[in-house]
Amino acid sequence: MRILFSAPGSAAHVFPMVPTAQALRSAGHDVLFAGQAPITVLRPTGFPLVEVGDGTTTAEIFARFGTNGPKELTQEEINRLAVIGFAEHSRSALGDLF
Repeated sequence: MRILFSAPGSAAHVFPMVPTAQALRSAGHDVLFAGQAPITVLRPTGFPLVEVGDGTTTAEIFARFGTNGPKELTQEEINRLAVIGFAEHSRSALGDLF
């Protein structure tokens, strides 16, 4: 079986997938990681890699949705910004995944 893992270029998103990917590879499956910038965080996994998206990093996307000046955000505002940020970041990679 051919298996594709896809995640933003962030250790917090990639590394939890690695044990599952290793187990699948050990069971004889072909595993590929498709990642967004910075793809260098994926290199230590030892899996084949392909970069997807427009080269924008997760940090750059979230900077676009930052607030003007110091302000305490409510949990609801944080959740809303996270959803918007990840949706925007994922949108740039969709075309490359098909």
